[in-house]
Amino acid sequence: MTFPHDKNPDDLTQERDQLLGDKRRMDGRLFDYHSLLRSSRALHHCRQPGELTDVMRAMIRDKLGGANIWIYLFEREAKEFQLIGATEECKPASFVLDPGILWQLLVQGEPLSVVDMDGGFRFPELFATTGLDNLPAVVWVPMVMEDNPLGIIALGALPGDGEYTPRELEFLRTLAEQGAVALASITLYQRLQSEQARLDRTIRDLSVLYDISRAVSQIDNMKQLLLEILERAIERVGAERGSIMLYVQDEDLLRLQVVRGLPDPIVEQRINSGEQECKTFRPGDGIAGTVFQTGEAYLSHDTSSDEKFAPSGETRVESIACLPLICNDQPIGVLNITNKRESHFCSEDVEILAAIAGQAALTIEKADLYQLAITDELTGLYVRRYFYRRLDDELRRSNRYETTVSMVLLDIDHFKKFNDTHGHAAGDEVLKEVSKCMLQQCREIDVVSRYGGEEFAVLLPETPQEGALTAAERLRSSVEAAEVQYEGKTLKVTISLGVCEVAGENNTREAIIGAADMALYHAKASGRNQVVAWEEGMEMPEE
Repeated sequence: MTFPHDKNPDDLTQERDQLLGDKRRMDGRLFDYHSLLRSSRALHHCRQPGELTDVMRAMIRDKLGGANIWIYLFEREAKEFQLIGATEECKPASFVLDPGILWQLLVQGEPLSVVDMDGGFRFPELFATTGLDNLPAVVWVPMVMEDNPLGIIALGALPGDGEYTPRELEFLRTLAEQGAVALASITLYQRLQSEQARLDRTIRDLSVLYDISRAVSQIDNMKQLLLEILERAIERVGAERGSIMLYVQDEDLLRLQVVRGLPDPIVEQRINSGEQECKTFRPGDGIAGTVFQTGEAYLSHDTSSDEKFAPSGETRVESIACLPLICNDQPIGVLNITNKRESHFCSEDVEILAAIAGQAALTIEKADLYQLAITDELTGLYVRRYFYRRLDDELRRSNRYETTVSMVLLDIDHFKKFNDTHGHAAGDEVLKEVSKCMLQQCREIDVVSRYGGEEFAVLLPETPQEGALTAAERLRSSVEAAEVQYEGKTLKVTISLGVCEVAGENNTREAIIGAADMALYHAKASGRNQVVAWEEGMEMPEE
């Protein structure tokens, strides 16, 4: 056995130096492991590639000092490496590598020197064609995951032209491995975020379409229904306002039907009620006319520089998404959504707006078919069946909320004699002219119907008897002043009208119709061409 005091002092010194060297190396490795542990924790908290490259550059600078660092990440869709982080500006900002020998070296995941002993590039032709000869890097450290290069850490020469030691290269290799795992996690996280966002959009879109379909089943008034659809569309894409225009075939024009979101609510109400005329478009004119003619959606992010945009002068329009309303493969109008608040209109907006436009077109088609079922073919007024339905609705509302409803019953004076004298064709023209006067003089909320033969009925919601008398007198005067042109003849007619308010015992369909009918009989008996209001105790006049 050999004891320490038996050894040569030189041997003891050599052993001591070796042990001290081993300790320094162990301390260095321990420091590296601690550094890599910290970097691993930091890297796995990153949620964006830029955050990841910032952390990696900071870790490398702490370890290596002043070496320049460029980190490229591989973009799979573009199939190129793109510069994400750098300590010094350089070219190229991106480059493409063919799956050749350099690609195979990257797949190995080991650090590699890209310069030879003389300082020239090992792949001169490839570097020249990709612009990498402008990148003053001497070492590449691949970031590899399952044999797929995810990025490259490119390192410049160490200060003083020192070479990278095996320990430093091992540190960089381990850091690159951690970076690749973290980058794969970020990619997965972003994919999950994207899928979640897509799912959220789908749920919102389905919710909007569900709300619209529910409104379709609950709202009878087509204009009100279109306003509901329009409001949902504006809200869904985050815009300021919108409108729906429908094609009027007889005029070959697109006319504004409803608008929502105007700065002046009074103007908006006047437009929606039909009191204020707006700019019209012919097929092919402006953005609306172009979309109607082509049947394709159109986006304009800046109308001031868009030649197709035809300003109306009524409202400020900065951007617009215009979509066709298609019914049975035929355009019937357009949906306009204008001034998106926070960004430009995008393909996702077009997708949901196209679905909403489809709902609007189906609604209009349904309304048109329904309109055919509830309107009289000759006069265009509502039929008696629909009038009864609306009357029952208003009576229930009146009884529940104590609102006021009135009814006007009228017929054309001496219509049978007129028919016998001039013929039924002339009688039809008279019926149409009287109907026209009624539609012109009555409000949009009034229910105007052909009650039967030459008899008509008008339901006036939210109207007391005094207001109904005023409306009836206005209608009587309008018909009296009208002229019916038929086969070169100018024909004149008058009407008699009976008015009744829902009050007291007149709170059922039979009661109010009976009271209005009683007043109408008194108008006829009193000489015709006049308005008579029902009064308590009124009895049938003697013949």
